[in-house]
Amino acid sequence: MIKYRYYSISLSIALIGFIIRLFIGIEGMHGTDILFHLEGVRSLILTGSPYCLANYNYPPLYAYLQLIGILAIGWNTLGYKIMSILFDVTLSILIYVTLRSLGVDERVSIVIQSLWCFNPLAIVTSSWYGLFDSIPTLFSLLSLLMMIKRRNVISALALSLGIASKFFPIIFLPINLFIIFVRERKIGSIGRYFVLVLLIITSIELVSVYRCLDDAIKDQFLFHINREDRGLSLIPWFPYSSLLSLVIPMILSLLLLLYTKSISLINIYAIATIESLALILLNPFVYPHYIIWSLPLMLITLTLIVHSITKVSILGVTLITIFSIVGLGYWRFYKVPSIAITLSYIYNLCLLTIFLSLLKLYPRLVNR
Repeated sequence: MIKYRYYSISLSIALIGFIIRLFIGIEGMHGTDILFHLEGVRSLILTGSPYCLANYNYPPLYAYLQLIGILAIGWNTLGYKIMSILFDVTLSILIYVTLRSLGVDERVSIVIQSLWCFNPLAIVTSSWYGLFDSIPTLFSLLSLLMMIKRRNVISALALSLGIASKFFPIIFLPINLFIIFVRERKIGSIGRYFVLVLLIITSIELVSVYRCLDDAIKDQFLFHINREDRGLSLIPWFPYSSLLSLVIPMILSLLLLLYTKSISLINIYAIATIESLALILLNPFVYPHYIIWSLPLMLITLTLIVHSITKVSILGVTLITIFSIVGLGYWRFYKVPSIAITLSYIYNLCLLTIFLSLLKLYPRLVNR
């Protein structure tokens, strides 16, 4: 009965978070990204591709998901944002389920779910701006959890859907392949997983790009390789620096995995967190919602490291408070150079501190 009571609490928290997001979501459209999202959906309806009539700078999956939301609710503000809101709230449930699956106490799992569900930065990202970063983040976490649970096919499907939403989940591919290698010691198993991910992504891409291949290549790949806007990033831009920000974290994760040769829970989630932090730190263009790529992993890893509910709560609240203030402050004052640059230094200093702390703790973590 106690088990089901906590599941009920988890669902209640998610429902409250969903209602909060709905009330904020109906307040109108804000920012320019959501306008580009809608152009992609209109292009998808008219041509069968989000790239033919729009500058759609993402992989194609979100255009289909957003279209489902619009068909369900209508061409209105809530219809435009509903999928981002639903996935954001579902991500909080997945955090709870992940922690419980990893053996974390029910109360601690509820606290960590609440820290995400009521995180102001997450709420503003999905319901005010209608940004969809929780979608690839959810698929990334699901892929790691399914790999740990030995559900390789579901893990491959989840990872593929994450990459088909935004490119960054590809950094978790080496971790999943390494787990298969250590667990099964069969090249064939590694190959099957890799081929399955490749086939799913290729199928989604081909359905969406063959009508306007040149536009799709330009919008999806060349835009990100050559864009020069920086946001919160302090990293100097140079050609292909965005590509390196994906490659270097993947190499780093492989080196750490080969160093430890361990697939313990704390090792896997610590490396995934380090990798995601490296991606953000090395990225030549960073905006507040990018922290969503890493924050759920930070909270999970923090919980695995620190078993006291008090310490987890204090550290979790501290993390979320810092990043929420920085993120929301940047969105509010990005046109004021002095404030924007100050916030970018604080933002990167916090990320770098967490990154270096995890690297320093890492040898002790894997020997626990």
